[in-house]
Amino acid sequence: MKKVAFFVLLLFFSARMYCQNLAVNPGFEDWEKVTRPAGWSHVEKCTKDSNEVHSGKYSCKHTGLSSTSDLGQNIAVTPGVDYTLSLFYKTGVPSEGNGSRIRCYWKDSGGNSISDPATDDIMRPGKYLKSSVWAQFSITVKAPETASTFYLEVRTNSNSMIYWDDFLFCETAPLSIKDESNLTPSVFPNPTHDFIMLRNISGSICAELIDVNGLECSRYDTRSSDETSVPTELLKPGIYFLRIVYPKRTIVIKIIKE
Repeated sequence: MKKVAFFVLLLFFSARMYCQNLAVNPGFEDWEKVTRPAGWSHVEKCTKDSNEVHSGKYSCKHTGLSSTSDLGQNIAVTPGVDYTLSLFYKTGVPSEGNGSRIRCYWKDSGGNSISDPATDDIMRPGKYLKSSVWAQFSITVKAPETASTFYLEVRTNSNSMIYWDDFLFCETAPLSIKDESNLTPSVFPNPTHDFIMLRNISGSICAELIDVNGLECSRYDTRSSDETSVPTELLKPGIYFLRIVYPKRTIVIKIIKE
């Protein structure tokens, strides 16, 4: 059962913005094995833990022994759009090191890291995260014009231990902003096997299917139709992102290929 604190947080975000969580397995509820949370592309010394959780059944117990340990995943983004990153953490005992930090980057369409003076210090702050009780960390950043991917990474330093839970990464878009047709796009089936059907997309420019590494799998021109079909039969099972682009905004929807 979800804790009241996280439920209140969701209400806070829902009341202020259209916010679909783009992070994969953000609450560490799904595990490939006890040292491998599903959906996280880079995992070092993260262990499934059921004793210290902020919500749900599990958290990530992240340990830095003789060196630092990283935990990260790639999330598709749209240039020029504001995004909010939020997470919860709690320092483990014993933990004699400096603690943990976020170490996030923007990447271009080729997977190369981008230096962005406006957000570099925000996404890689010098302050360490240390708290004996569950605490929240949150930032809001704008994707630079060459960004295709946000690389979400947290780092635990040597001789430190921390618990991570309830990550949230979403577009910071006010509820008052609608797509040009004033209709909500319909995407189904999801999970999918052979295809994805898109409806109510009048006014959109294109639809892009992107993998968890931020690489474009396919792109479709949608300017002359209210609906289209996106083939998925050749895709490997896993998590993808469908990006529906309008002249003034972009909607990103998480897709599961079974």
